[in-house]
Amino acid sequence: MKNIPLRIVEVFEIAGRSAAVVLDEVIELKSGTPKPVKIVRPDRETFETVGFVELLLRRRPTVVKKSVLLLQDIQRDKVPVGSQLYFL
Repeated sequence: MKNIPLRIVEVFEIAGRSAAVVLDEVIELKSGTPKPVKIVRPDRETFETVGFVELLLRRRPTVVKKSVLLLQDIQRDKVPVGSQLYFL
């Protein structure tokens, strides 16, 4: 997974926690495990943080499965849709 860019397709905030980013593909990593990541915004600004992998299931009307990372101490407005995530 290192050096492979994963596109961020949705960003939302979980009250009392931090930004959650939805990736464009499902990644096979253990949920709840902290992983160091680098975010590259569309304006090329970069920053590093820790992401906790989670799985998101939605029903519309069929089940859609997506990977989500909860980014430690990052606010939603710092990660625009279209940013890329790299595992370090």
